Amino acid sequence: GVFILPQNFSVGSSLLIKQKLELAFDYQVEKWSESTFFGEVQNFKDNERLSFGVEFLPQINAIKYFNAIRYRVGFNKSNSYLVFDNQQIKQIGGSIGFGFPLRSGSLINVAFNYNKRSVPNDDRLEESYFQLHLNFSLQSSWFYRPKFD
Repeated sequence: GVFILPQNFSVGSSLLIKQKLELAFDYQVEKWSESTFFGEVQNFKDNERLSFGVEFLPQINAIKYFNAIRYRVGFNKSNSYLVFDNQQIKQIGGSIGFGFPLRSGSLINVAFNYNKRSVPNDDRLEESYFQLHLNFSLQSSWFYRPKFD
């Protein structure tokens, strides 16, 4: 069988203000209405997603640990490619997160997300869920060669 998967287009930008505040947004479109599975067109709609986020770092070269933590908050809204009863499923969500620095310059990142999926004006299909994300951003000098005299 032949699958034609959707094209994906996205654009994003961020603005850093005084090395303390970063504002970011992202817009993404997936053309699910043009995809086919085994040569048949499915009843999918185009998926659109708009995301916005803010990160605050109290001090760039902080001595106190709490001034070196990165504080984050985000918001997203999307139209799912799935259709229920001839209506497109909508999703809205928010997140709060923290970046905990290590002495090496690496970060331990923790985020809590809440998302809600539903069909507008229809309470038969509704889903709310929480997510916990944990990741590590490692910083290292892998290709550094010390010079000896």
